[in-house]
Amino acid sequence: MKLRTVRLKTSGAAACLALLLLAMGSSVLLGAANYELQEGWAAIFHYDGTTQAEIIIRTTRVPRALMAAAVGASLAVAGALMQALTRNPLASPGVLGINAGATFFIVTASLVFSVSSMQAQMWISFAGAAASAVIVYSLGSLGKGGTGPLKIILAGSAVTALFASFTQGMLVMNKQGSIRFCSG
Repeated sequence: MKLRTVRLKTSGAAACLALLLLAMGSSVLLGAANYELQEGWAAIFHYDGTTQAEIIIRTTRVPRALMAAAVGASLAVAGALMQALTRNPLASPGVLGINAGATFFIVTASLVFSVSSMQAQMWISFAGAAASAVIVYSLGSLGKGGTGPLKIILAGSAVTALFASFTQGMLVMNKQGSIRFCSG
């Protein structure tokens, strides 16, 4: 069902905002130690740092909830941009080979170069994702007609299969590394 009127769109946006605030409030109040709504309110708006609940809520749970909302919004925008640029509602990092490229680069760095630093792995995964995106776009641009949504999706599927098979091959060849990588 399409939202056709401004009233329905406004109502939908308000409902989504209410759900977001409810989820964030639950994230702040519920956890290993549950807190009452009054304690959460006091920690946010009347903070004096005298109770452990105020310190935990103000310094850990609220920043975590805000960061989660920001990351979720960023992922939503990235997904919408990916779908708009490819003009395909099924476009996703998994279909376009971005996840497979990042995974292949991390496995290669871990097994071949013994990279174990989480920060180094993060940058290596970004490089793998970017390299994969460039390869997919380059393959999708080949041939007559230039770049098109179908060509990008097909190129992404091919690159996904390629990088996934290389990754699995490397993990199979190095059984100890396979266990270490798969166990986190």
